[in-house]
Amino acid sequence: MSQDPGPTVEALKNGKNIVVLTHVNMDGDALGSAMGMTIALKSMGKNAVFYTEDSVPHYLRYMPKLDWIQDNWMQVMTNLDTILICDCGDLYRVGPVEKRIIDHLNILNVDHHASNPLFGRVNLVDETASSTSEICYRVLTQMGYEFDEDVATCLYTGIYSDTSAFQNTNSTPESFQICGELVQAGANPAMIARYLYRQQSPGRARLFRLVVPTLEIEPNGRIAGMIVTTEMFRDASADSSSLEGFVEFPLSIEGVDASYVLRELPHANGRPNRVKGSVRTTEAIDATEVCGHFGGGGHRRASGFTADGDIETIRKELIEQFHRHLQ
Repeated sequence: MSQDPGPTVEALKNGKNIVVLTHVNMDGDALGSAMGMTIALKSMGKNAVFYTEDSVPHYLRYMPKLDWIQDNWMQVMTNLDTILICDCGDLYRVGPVEKRIIDHLNILNVDHHASNPLFGRVNLVDETASSTSEICYRVLTQMGYEFDEDVATCLYTGIYSDTSAFQNTNSTPESFQICGELVQAGANPAMIARYLYRQQSPGRARLFRLVVPTLEIEPNGRIAGMIVTTEMFRDASADSSSLEGFVEFPLSIEGVDASYVLRELPHANGRPNRVKGSVRTTEAIDATEVCGHFGGGGHRRASGFTADGDIETIRKELIEQFHRHLQ
C-alpha cells in the first residue's frame, strides 16, 4: 500500500480541471471525502467538480454545497485533466461512469480499503486509516489548506460515520486528534451526531419494523442477521439509503461475533436474482475473508458483496462461510 500523500499532493497541485468521484450508494465517508475535497480544491482556484448520478441519502442532506453536485458527464468532461476517486475499494465501485474513465491516464486513487487493487496512476491507500476522509485531511494539510467550516463538516462526517461514532477498532489516536482540529475549524459534533444517529426518516422507521422479524440467530449464538425484500422497501416507502446502520443491530446482541443484512436487488426480466450483503464482525472473524468468497471485500470488521441467487440460498451460503472462518 502507498501511504505517502506526496505524489497525490503534487498531482492535485498540477491539475486544473479535476473531477471528483466516489462509490455508488454513498455513505458518510464517500460523500464527506469527495465533497470535502471538491470544496477545498475549488477554494484553491481549481476547476473542481463532484460528479455522481446517485441521490444524496436523506440522513446526509445537512452536508454543505450539495447544490454543486453535477450529474451530467458531458458538462464536466470538457478539458478534464485529472480524476480524483475517493473511497472506492475498486474502480468498478464508481458505477456506470467507469466505462467513461477506465482509459484515462491521470486517475488519483485515495482510499482506505485493504482490498484496493491500486487502480490509479497515483495511489494513496492506507488501510490503517479510520476513513478516506482522514486521508483527505492529511492531503489537504500537506497542500497548506486552511480548513473552513464546510470542509471541516465534510471530513468530520466521514470520520465519525466510518468509525460508527468512534465505536469501532479503527478509531485511532490520530482520528481523535484530527476530529479535534476539525471541530476547531467549525465542525459541529452535536449537529452531525443528531443527523447521523439521533434522528431518522419515517420510512426508515417503518422499514426497520418490517426487517426486524426476519432476524435469525444461529444456535451457537455467534451469528445473527436479517434480510430485506423489495416488497419491504415498497411497503415502507423507503429506499436503500434507509438501511444505513441496520447491520449493526444484530452485532449488538450479546455473544454475536458476526452480523449480516442481505437485501434483494431489483432485476430486469431474464436476469438472475441478485443480493447485496453487508457484514460486520468482531475480532473473532475477518469479514473480508467471508465476503471474498462472494467476490466482495472491504475491511476486516466491515465488508460487503453482491452475488447472484435468491436471498435464502445466499443466506445459507453466507452462514456456512461464517462457520468456516469463525475462530
